[in-house]
Amino acid sequence: MAVRHEPVDTLREHYEGKYADEPSEPTCLTEYSFDRKEAVARLVPGGALLLEIGAGSGDVLLAVADKYAAAVALEYTHVRAERLRRAFAGTNVTVLEAP
Repeated sequence: MAVRHEPVDTLREHYEGKYADEPSEPTCLTEYSFDRKEAVARLVPGGALLLEIGAGSGDVLLAVADKYAAAVALEYTHVRAERLRRAFAGTNVTVLEAP
């Protein structure tokens, strides 16, 4: 069975369309149970720098970024990167968009 690889531009266009109507701000993990939020907090020990690759809607960053001196969010799609920049403006989070 041959694996079909989509060109990067086509893949990016797919995800740009998929996330275009998403809420513009992270949801603060409110849809998860208390135990799940606590588990995320315990698994992330904190420290000098956090790098999240594929930051998506920013829910995880919102839950843990304050445990770090600085955080970097790398996002593939332009639409999500822009939303993350607006959501985390003025915080310790720097948002980078993958080329």
